[in-house]
Amino acid sequence: MRWLDHRDPVPEALRGAVIALGNFDGFHQGHQAVAGEAIGWAKAEGRPSIIATFDPHPVRFFRPDVPPFRLTTLEQRQELYLAAGATAMLVFHFDAELAGTSAEDFIQTILVDRFGAHGVVTGGDFTFGKGAKGNVDLLRSFG
Repeated sequence: MRWLDHRDPVPEALRGAVIALGNFDGFHQGHQAVAGEAIGWAKAEGRPSIIATFDPHPVRFFRPDVPPFRLTTLEQRQELYLAAGATAMLVFHFDAELAGTSAEDFIQTILVDRFGAHGVVTGGDFTFGKGAKGNVDLLRSFG
């Protein structure tokens, strides 16, 4: 399984993937359902599937006073995602630059332009982008 960094170019073989997008700091049943939907969609269309996670967890950036917590390491996540059938794991390194990216730019510049995402699957309560303005409805509006 490949481990991708969101800041690096994407190998051509992984462009056009279906991406499961979330914090996925663990891999409980809700996470497994989102990942499973993305993996199933990708397999049905003969595409790669990527499970995207954030490291460090965005809470560490926005609330550095909160005691550190980590349900799983990146290495453990990689093993869990591989066992679930994903083609690759994508790690969004959460820093000031990523935190300042608008939801629209996150979709267009990162998901579409850089990764060539064919589709994105996420949980109904997941938010992303500056000010947490991105959500399922915004993703749908981009197609």
